[in-house]
Amino acid sequence: MSNPNHPPDRWLDSPVLLATLDASRCIVKTNAEWSVLGGSASELHGRSVSDLVAATEATRLAAALVACQVEGSTIELHLHHGERTPRRALCRFRSVADGGWEMAALLLGGPSGTPRVAGFVPLMTRAASRLPSLAPDALPAGLRSALEELCVLLGVDGAFVLTLADGGDALWRVADWAQPEIAIEVAEIERLSAPEVRALVATVTKRRACPSNRCDPDPAVLPMQRALCPEGSCSVLVLLLDSASGVRGLLGLVMANVDRSWQPEELELINAVAETAATSLERRSMETELLESEERSRNIIHESPMGMHVYELRPDGRLVLIEANPAAERITRRPVRQLTNAGIEEAFPGLEPAVLERFRLAAALGLPTHLPELTWSGASGDVTLELHLFQTSPGRVAVMFGDITDRKRTDEALRQSEQRLRAILEGAANVAFVITDADAESPHIVEFSPGAENTFGYRSEEILGQSLFTLLDQPEATALRVAYERMRQGHEGYSGEIMLRRRAGSRFPALYHTNALRDESGEMSFVLGVGLDVSEQRRLESFLQQAQKMEALGTLAGGIAHDFNNILGAVMGYTELALLALPRDSVVAGHLSEVLVAATRATELVRQILAFSRRSDEEVRPIQIGPIVREAMKMLRASIPRTIEIRPEVATELGCVVADPTRIHQVLMNLCTNAAHAMRENGGLLTVEIEDTDVAEPTTAIVPNCPPGAYVRLTVRDTGHGIAPTHLDRIFDPYFTTKAKGVGTGLGLAVVHGIVESYGGVIGVKSQLDEGTTFDILLPRLAEATAVQNKASSLLPRGTERILVIDDEEALVAPMVLSLGRLGYRATGETNPNTALEMVRATPDAFDLVITDQTMQHMTGDRLAREVHAVRPDLPIVICTGFSETLTEERALALGASALLEKPVSLNTLAWIVRAVLEGRLPTRRQ
Repeated sequence: MSNPNHPPDRWLDSPVLLATLDASRCIVKTNAEWSVLGGSASELHGRSVSDLVAATEATRLAAALVACQVEGSTIELHLHHGERTPRRALCRFRSVADGGWEMAALLLGGPSGTPRVAGFVPLMTRAASRLPSLAPDALPAGLRSALEELCVLLGVDGAFVLTLADGGDALWRVADWAQPEIAIEVAEIERLSAPEVRALVATVTKRRACPSNRCDPDPAVLPMQRALCPEGSCSVLVLLLDSASGVRGLLGLVMANVDRSWQPEELELINAVAETAATSLERRSMETELLESEERSRNIIHESPMGMHVYELRPDGRLVLIEANPAAERITRRPVRQLTNAGIEEAFPGLEPAVLERFRLAAALGLPTHLPELTWSGASGDVTLELHLFQTSPGRVAVMFGDITDRKRTDEALRQSEQRLRAILEGAANVAFVITDADAESPHIVEFSPGAENTFGYRSEEILGQSLFTLLDQPEATALRVAYERMRQGHEGYSGEIMLRRRAGSRFPALYHTNALRDESGEMSFVLGVGLDVSEQRRLESFLQQAQKMEALGTLAGGIAHDFNNILGAVMGYTELALLALPRDSVVAGHLSEVLVAATRATELVRQILAFSRRSDEEVRPIQIGPIVREAMKMLRASIPRTIEIRPEVATELGCVVADPTRIHQVLMNLCTNAAHAMRENGGLLTVEIEDTDVAEPTTAIVPNCPPGAYVRLTVRDTGHGIAPTHLDRIFDPYFTTKAKGVGTGLGLAVVHGIVESYGGVIGVKSQLDEGTTFDILLPRLAEATAVQNKASSLLPRGTERILVIDDEEALVAPMVLSLGRLGYRATGETNPNTALEMVRATPDAFDLVITDQTMQHMTGDRLAREVHAVRPDLPIVICTGFSETLTEERALALGASALLEKPVSLNTLAWIVRAVLEGRLPTRRQ
């Protein structure tokens, strides 16, 4: 060896322990086999060889080194290194150039202190020189060569090595050797059955070699003997190839001479060779597995959809691409052949300096790095990548990356979709969105929108995870269970109106719709429920129905009013004629006066019915409300129980207020009806008071926030159950009521409040539970009494003009003609409007005034007026109507009529209107 620092390669790979020593006997180089003594082979470098032996053998070691200056020397020593027990070894020393030595040691495998046997040293000396071909990189040829050398040394006819596979259920031949004159049927051994293999291995495992000089037949070995020598007898020595990782296989020696005896040194040599062979096989197996693992890794990387670059960090700090897989080419669209040995700036153009620095740190220091999102300017535009950096070896970094551009777009689209959905859920303040899981028996809430919080009164954190049936009653829960099961089978969900339950326990109607949310496989995973509270709509529908009823009542009232007014007209007309014919102090005149009063009351009643059914316009004028109160009390008395006493207290002298009598009547009826309802069970006293009141300064004694001024005070007081303090502030709110469902609408007091405020008045309430309630209304009082007063009949104006009276009711034409005659007029009556029109056409100047009914069978009054004016435009016309939806005062005047009178028409009204029209004090045509 020319240089002790560079021993031949065959020594480095040899299974024998090899080392080179310098002139000071220190170890310079070793091969890897020294690690079997316990420590690392590299730890021996620089140590004295005498450190490897016991102190008692140091002299023998020194003598051997001196002796080998002349020729090589062989000596048995106990070697130790690390913490393991010293091992017996046959050591061979040979001097080399520069005053150093070359050392070869063959471990004998026996325990320390085994007695030496004569002839052992020569045998081991020959083995040490003839077996170095047993090297891992030479397998299996090297192993076959070693078997041949072993057979020559021991005089054995044949040898074989078998490895175990498939969990010990099969034998595989690695190598074999035999003398030309002996045939070893190893192939037959390989065909041993699994039980025979297991029995053979189990027997051999109990011993390293035959325990005696003679290898007695063993039941476990007999099948192998028969397989090896089917035509003769032979003996087989079987040893276990036992390495650090376990049993590697079997070593067998075959002798044609069955009487062969084994010397201890021969068995020792065989065991040493078997141990070396096991270690070599183990190393070869590990190398094979490593190569296969590397091949698998290369295949995985090659087939991986993730791109991979491997960069090497050069001394100048540059990262150079040395390897890439096909996926990297596909993602970057740049062939590797164009980028090999190119810098990372060229392979990944546009990377920021901070990112490049992380690449260098990963290569130099092994710092793994994950870059979840990196925008890179690729060949086809910006690409978003996800990168993983890890060190493969010092100075090299692998970069695994995937194109997540599409995923990024998808994630962004999903995020925007979720934002839109969230905006919808949060923006629909009155719509309840409830998402549950798909459990039909007890679906649990997983999403609760702000609209659901407003609808049900639960906060989201309170209801999430609770059963959906928390919001339902039993009938609705049953219906939804059926709907969930139908949706699970692929049908549509529930859609309709159900009753839901708020947190406070109240129930309310809602339109509820369910829709299944399904996964990619079509399985129902969640259920979306959309609910809309329709309580307000149902209340409005109820009010609409009530309004429709009132509309129907108004239509009925209008029809009744027309006929009833005609009847009243006849009654009033003939009564007034009779009164004119009788002395004022006669008994009959008194009776007829009462008839006239009753007819007048009936007329006012018809007007109230029409006003209540919204069939007449509001007429605001100066009025005294005392008579209205007395009239309302009469109507109320007939509708409330006799257990309630009604006590009106109306002052004799009252001021006037500007109002519609019908509205004042409505206010009284609402307040008194509420009072009667409060006393319906136990009875009580209903008091209605009217008086003039002056307020000198702002006060709350009577009504809150009452400004100074002159008022007419209306007080309605009852002795009923009273109003709870918590309800007093809400009694004037629309739809608020404490009455049971179907008893009240909650609109009465709101209407009263609106009417009073529209007339510039104020209203207040005082109440005590079980002591009753008092309502006070203050209406502004006029400075002077300006209420309309009827003129006395004795002062009725008279005339001599010619008047044509037209009405299809004979009972109305006759009394009006007679009444006009009593007033001095020349009146002509006609029941057919067509005949009357022909009379006018025949002699246009025959009449000074036309009085006509509006509703007649052959022609309406407004049409007759147009036809008359076509003949004589200056002829005044007065139209009378009991009720008409189409003809108003404005329209009548626009058609050229001088006045519109409501039936029944009293004599007093008729006299003054006729005179005013004839004298031109009323317009004959309104532009």
